[in-house]
Amino acid sequence: MKPSILLGLFCAVAASSLLEAQSGPEETHRVSLSRAGVRVICPAGWNVLNESARETIVGNYVRSPDTPQNVFGGPGKAYLSFQTLPIYYKDLAEWIFAGRRLAPEAIERKLSIRTKAGANEPVTRLGSPPGGRHAYASYFFQVGSTPVLLELNYNSGDPHVEEYESAVLGMIEGAQTVK
Repeated sequence: MKPSILLGLFCAVAASSLLEAQSGPEETHRVSLSRAGVRVICPAGWNVLNESARETIVGNYVRSPDTPQNVFGGPGKAYLSFQTLPIYYKDLAEWIFAGRRLAPEAIERKLSIRTKAGANEPVTRLGSPPGGRHAYASYFFQVGSTPVLLELNYNSGDPHVEEYESAVLGMIEGAQTVK
């Protein structure tokens, strides 16, 4: 089983999510995701693919009606999972520790993202090693007092990887607490 799938299996969340459609400045349809008091805004063109108690999955494509519920991605298709702290972990540090154990081959990078509120947000990125067909990047960070995971999945040979990574970083920059 892939480490990103294993991580997702262990991440049951006791929070509900709320989906809202928003229009950006160019009148482009954008989806806003809210979960456990945290809101992130998806890039234009990304759509909700699946929602459960533990996560909301969005992708840069529209899901075909005949696609099975548990099948995501494909050539040129990226998707990401938005989760807040599962009840199994007490804090962000413990969640990151579990991520390292579930994906010991992952390459870890520490990032500092400047949020729109002007704060520098530390982010831990666990990414797949080079080689396989499937690639992932798990971004662990905190919004206010709420730990968050955005987990990006795509085909490793996809020519749009930089766009996907940029989209996730933009979501982190714009993440905010909501009441």
